[in-house]
Amino acid sequence: MREEISKPLKILFLIHFFMSIIFSLIFIIFWELHYDFFAFPSDPIASRAFGAALAGFAVSSLLAWRETEWIRVKIVVQVELVWISVGIVVMIISIILDNPSGIIYLYLAIFIVFLGTFSWFYYQQEK
Repeated sequence: MREEISKPLKILFLIHFFMSIIFSLIFIIFWELHYDFFAFPSDPIASRAFGAALAGFAVSSLLAWRETEWIRVKIVVQVELVWISVGIVVMIISIILDNPSGIIYLYLAIFIVFLGTFSWFYYQQEK
């Protein structure tokens, strides 16, 4: 197991932070525009709750980016892997059952990319 966090993992934390902040603002503040533009079914409470969750994950990535030791951020990566995996399953079920707006495929792609990269770095740091 590597003791220090790799530089590419630190960059991933930063990318995740910025993307999560952007999407959290969309879902918290601009949920109506998001709904109108993408015809994405939503309500203000669910959208804002999802945005709040994204904001929390953004902060965890920012805090992880500031760390230098793998042992101090390992649980952040583990939680990300669970959160992203569950999100992917929920989106796939929604695609099958609900026939949602096409924007869900963009969100699914983003989640898949983050799952792949966080998984890769988790594997690299653990070996």
